[in-house]
Amino acid sequence: ATHYHPGFGSDWDGEFIINDSHPHDWLEDSNDELWQVKNFINNPCPDGFRIPAEEELSNERSSWDSDDAAGAFGSPLKFPLSGQRDRNGVLGNVGEHGRYWSNDTGSGYARGLHFTSSNNSGTIHYEYKATGYAVRCIKDEGYCCNGLCLGDEHEGGIIAYFFEDGDNGYVEGECHGIIIATNDQSTSYQWGCAGIEVGAGAQGQEIGDGMSNTNAIVSFHDDGSNFSCDNYYDDEAAGSTDCGCFSASDGTVAAKLCYDLDDGGYNDWFLPSRNEWTALIGAHNRGESSLPGSGSYWTSSEHPNPTYSHTDAFFGSPGWAPPGTIEKRFSYRVRCIRTF
Repeated sequence: ATHYHPGFGSDWDGEFIINDSHPHDWLEDSNDELWQVKNFINNPCPDGFRIPAEEELSNERSSWDSDDAAGAFGSPLKFPLSGQRDRNGVLGNVGEHGRYWSNDTGSGYARGLHFTSSNNSGTIHYEYKATGYAVRCIKDEGYCCNGLCLGDEHEGGIIAYFFEDGDNGYVEGECHGIIIATNDQSTSYQWGCAGIEVGAGAQGQEIGDGMSNTNAIVSFHDDGSNFSCDNYYDDEAAGSTDCGCFSASDGTVAAKLCYDLDDGGYNDWFLPSRNEWTALIGAHNRGESSLPGSGSYWTSSEHPNPTYSHTDAFFGSPGWAPPGTIEKRFSYRVRCIRTF
């Protein structure tokens, strides 16, 4: 074992990293984005396999005949009582506890499956990252189309969704869908002007509405006649309160960030609609997107109710759906998408 805690991207000597001091991480600086997709950084699984998401381990546990070690070993995956290697490097609970990592993280911790021989002992819980759990790798079947698979790098990003019959963009016999950018475009951007409604053009919620929403939002904020100031972006950034927006507005517009994005050789990115975000969450829960394990992200869908449309828009967080609504003045993450 070693006490050396490498920085992200640094060489590692291959020995188990001991860290018995808070926050008990095996990296010098914590990183929540290392096991998120099958092609991503530090994936410990064989080619084509990945660590399961928390939701997948929870679904597996719910299929057991009993919620304990007997049910775990009696399942098709036959989970044994693996025990763990503690943060001090010592093996513990071998033959007594089963502990298996998921790919979900948050607040400096990681999520894992835990069970014992006691009845109803199965649970998903948080654990320090420096603890050594077992891993059970899985491989997806049925999420490919003509050689393209969910989670593959393709046309500037990662394939996160294939259009299905009924989706705008679906063509029978062809492979089309959504590509998600590999990184956040911002960790702190507002939706736009809080206090003025963009209108119906930015209120689409379905798959296929993200591009038109984005165009409508950008067109609205570009048009000075919609505000009582010369330039929304510059004047609000300078602290002006004359644009007609709430005083907390800062001139940032999430959709504009995607509209202007040129990444991976493509410049047709946009902010996802409410249901496009929900599709991304499905990919995230299967470990096939590059979204981090936590954080809040803007969608391009303005609240459709006239009572709230001037103030609120939809946002979402990895790991849960459907998205909820909140005031546009809040600063959230931005992750752009495009279609192929």
